[in-house]
Amino acid sequence: MYQKTQSKAATYTTLAPTTLASKITNAIIFMLALKNIFFSSDKMTMRISSPPFNLFIFAFFVVLFSAAHSAWSTPLMIPGKATNSKDLPYMLLNEFIQRSDRFDTIEFAYGDKGEASFSQTLADINAGALDIMWTATSKDYETDFQAIYIPIYQGTLGMRLAIINQNDKHKFSHITHKDDFLHYVACQGKLWADTPILEANNILVAKSLKYPNLFKMLSADRCDYFPRAIFEPWSEIERENQYNLTVDTHVLLRYTMPFLFFVKKDNTELSDHITQVFQEMKKDGTFDTLFFQDKKVKNALELSHLRDRIIIDLNNPFLSQEVKNIPPEYWFDPMNDNRTLLPPSLQEKTTH
Repeated sequence: MYQKTQSKAATYTTLAPTTLASKITNAIIFMLALKNIFFSSDKMTMRISSPPFNLFIFAFFVVLFSAAHSAWSTPLMIPGKATNSKDLPYMLLNEFIQRSDRFDTIEFAYGDKGEASFSQTLADINAGALDIMWTATSKDYETDFQAIYIPIYQGTLGMRLAIINQNDKHKFSHITHKDDFLHYVACQGKLWADTPILEANNILVAKSLKYPNLFKMLSADRCDYFPRAIFEPWSEIERENQYNLTVDTHVLLRYTMPFLFFVKKDNTELSDHITQVFQEMKKDGTFDTLFFQDKKVKNALELSHLRDRIIIDLNNPFLSQEVKNIPPEYWFDPMNDNRTLLPPSLQEKTTH
């Protein structure tokens, strides 16, 4: 059912080579067949000597070919821009395109702009200007849109490391239980999906609407730590090097909050198609290979030493039943994973 090309090159602007060649061949055969039908008789040959009729026939074939090409070459409309094409969501979608019998290309709907506001992205999904988006899930998103219930980052978005002030690097060395954490204040975005999760677990939270302000708040001791997904903190403290920040080495906060793809609510055909292809990718190992090859994931596993940490599990009372039903093999468990999926270099660096 699905045509898989041999080349793994990204197909963001052109058709995959074997797909393009086969469809051009089919188009030529189709046009030649039409030529034989319309031009086989002597009478027809005489009639087309008229210039207006020639122009009509030419226009007819142009329109016909354009319609056929549009039907055969359907782009998957996504947010973002080509410079992000090595990030995991884009790599997964590119592999989906390689296997799809419905889509041949990826097209960035916002062009060089790259990203619209999140509210605009949601509106464009409903309007049909976008086919797909991705974000941390919530019940509201799952109600308003159709989720693809295969976690993009295999649950690592809900694994949180604490950014702290450099002079507080031993702040959490004594923590062994969730109750020990309740005395500390976390910095969080006011509208972030995981802020209610922390509050539901009685964790104190200092909030800001603006993401950059959270680093200022931490540096000014208005909060004790800034919990970030395991692939986020090192690049952030490098970028925000005007502050004296570091990453805690003792604790891992963990809660279930998957990063999912979403399509328009009534587009069950597309959601079923993507789900089936992703399931095939999971079964043949491609999904896990792309996950562990992702630069952010590799960096996180090399630096975070997850098995050396005290894990503090938090309850997420806002999970849908669909998320709860996601099979265990779609989640990465740093404590129990046998590491057979990791490249040897990462096995050596992350196993202690």
